[in-house]
Amino acid sequence: MKKNRILIIGIGWEQEPLIKELFKLSNSDIYAIHYNNSHKKYNYKDICYCDLKNLGDVIDFADKIQPTAVLSDQDDYALSCQAVIASKFNLPGPSIANSQISVNKYLQRNECKNQNINHPEFELIHSIEQIYSFSKKNNYPIIIKPIDNRGSQGVVKINTHQEVEHAFYESLKYSISGLMIVEDFISGQEVTVDGYCFSEGPRSLALATKGKINNDLQVSFDIKYPGDLDIVLTKKILRNNEDVIKKLGYNFGMTHAEYIIDDKEDIYLVEAANRGGGCFTSEIIVPNHSGVDLVTKLLNDSILGVNVNERVFEKKEVLLKFLNFKPGIVKKITGFDILNTSPNVLSYRIPIAKGDEILKTTSDANRHGFVIVQSKLNIRTVSDNLINQINIEYEI
Repeated sequence: MKKNRILIIGIGWEQEPLIKELFKLSNSDIYAIHYNNSHKKYNYKDICYCDLKNLGDVIDFADKIQPTAVLSDQDDYALSCQAVIASKFNLPGPSIANSQISVNKYLQRNECKNQNINHPEFELIHSIEQIYSFSKKNNYPIIIKPIDNRGSQGVVKINTHQEVEHAFYESLKYSISGLMIVEDFISGQEVTVDGYCFSEGPRSLALATKGKINNDLQVSFDIKYPGDLDIVLTKKILRNNEDVIKKLGYNFGMTHAEYIIDDKEDIYLVEAANRGGGCFTSEIIVPNHSGVDLVTKLLNDSILGVNVNERVFEKKEVLLKFLNFKPGIVKKITGFDILNTSPNVLSYRIPIAKGDEILKTTSDANRHGFVIVQSKLNIRTVSDNLINQINIEYEI
């Protein structure tokens, strides 16, 4: 029997649960593509280190190994690579068109317009003058964001005319193409909805409400499953998400979407990705909350080439709590013991050590770590009690 040649794109810490399951498979050689060699070492058959935006290197490596399956999770650039390889080698996976809609905010907004998906008013921009023009028609506050970056990098809220120039250059720094979109700021409750594309169509599996550190910084610090919404509104959002995913054309793998619910309970799409959510959302949080084992499901669908039934287990309430320490240089950090031993902690990541400089959080990408908590008691109280055990001493 010939061995499977499985290619996984993106092998950082967020993919650890998926990678562990991958290496349990028999009769399989595992190949990988990653940004650099700063990853946990597994017995990969071969690894290509390259910029995932360099599709030439990605395709050359795939040509060399001739994969029989390809998969990725939680990374926009990896998703694009996966779609290209799946298309080139006729493998199960997202289409190139779907990956482009997923990772490009401007293409997605246009698709929303074409498919009558409720979304903020927007325009593609590449100059300060275009922001001024948009603000005259739509009034402040407005939001500017790169069309092709991730982790809320370059997403800036603009409240006044005087903030426009600074916001433009701050967003431009993070734009790969040099293009941004400007759009209406919709005030309301932010929610995420995670799901999966089953053979019968997309299904919403988990809804969470998001808490922000403040109204101007577009960074989440508290994501709770299930969300703090009444059951009628929750069901409305879950149905809406399935309609959105279907209209965007996603038909393979995980989905992760963000919405804003205004005071009239109108639902506005922020963005919907054809991949899992980061910080173990798709690989630990959603499976524990929904009871559906998405990791095994994704492996089966990618490798077997058929949409198989999901494995189901007990549902749980889950909280993803991000950490926000004061800036400074770390002299000593203690308190990890409780996180390692508590039955309420599903996982955590605090990439801070003695001598590190903690900087002020400005985007999702530079938050100070997180703890994933499950509990049958008040989950926020349990989370706060655990986090309060972490103590950092700073150099003077």
